[in-house]
Amino acid sequence: MRGVLWRELEILNDRRGKPTVNLHGAAAARARELGLTAFEISLTHSRELAIAFVVATAD
Repeated sequence: MRGVLWRELEILNDRRGKPTVNLHGAAAARARELGLTAFEISLTHSRELAIAFVVATAD
C-alpha cells in the first residue's frame, strides 16, 4: 500500500445499507494497475474493537 493514503479509501453504504468501497487518487490508480475491479467488505464492531475485512478481485 506504499503511496496510498488512508484518505483515498472511502467506505459508504448503498441505498440498502450494504457497505461499499470507493477508491480515489493513488488508491484507484494502484487498483487499476493490479487489475482489481470489485471489492467486497465485511464490517463488525464492539464497544472496544472494530474490524474490516476486504476481498478484492480481478476480472
